Amino acid sequence: MKSDFFHLLRNFAILTLGFALTVNFVSCGDDDSDDKPADKGGSKIKAVDLGLSIKWGDRNIGANAPEVFGDFYAWGETETRTDYTPFNYKFNASEYYISMTKYCSYPEFGTVDNKTSLDSEEDVGQVKLGKGWRMPTFAEIEELYNECTWENVTLNGVACIKLTGPNGNSIHLPKTGWIGGYDTNHAEVGERGFYWCSDLEPARNIVYCIYVSHDFGYCPMDRAYGLHVRPVKE
Repeated sequence: MKSDFFHLLRNFAILTLGFALTVNFVSCGDDDSDDKPADKGGSKIKAVDLGLSIKWGDRNIGANAPEVFGDFYAWGETETRTDYTPFNYKFNASEYYISMTKYCSYPEFGTVDNKTSLDSEEDVGQVKLGKGWRMPTFAEIEELYNECTWENVTLNGVACIKLTGPNGNSIHLPKTGWIGGYDTNHAEVGERGFYWCSDLEPARNIVYCIYVSHDFGYCPMDRAYGLHVRPVKE
């Protein structure tokens, strides 16, 4: 299956703001944890032990079940919107071009601060859930990809990827689609899903995220787009 991932990563590309968007990743899940669920905001997210370095939430932020999509967020934002463009993005100072005010390592993208990981007040997992929850790091989504087995499944009528950890416990990642660009269309529902991590790839001003489709992996995505968040807990 991993050979399919690398073939997809090499050949599938979506252009956004001049950057190539390549895809690869997925997850969806069962309630296999005894942890008390995080109920801040009414989401009832439970921490699932997959036998990895951290526990993964059994559902997305804003979702009331593992297969429910939940809320869209731009990277580093903690409130939802109906449209997600580069020019209404929290950290872009201009309505006409890219001029980042935070999380920037190159002057051509904006004001340089060399920050590459989200501060706690801009990590939607910490803000919405508290109690030790946060967004996953890039290293943690790599671990999810490397250590789990995956399969395409349908959960209560929703297309998902089921990820099973080394200890046999599982989560599900629904194929939630995304919102971004110059309209409010919710694109590729049931075909693909994208899930933020907390780390910026500074050289291209993009963020790697979990990707789910017929395959599972990770890919770069424009940080101004609206994606979902699958939180983790220490």
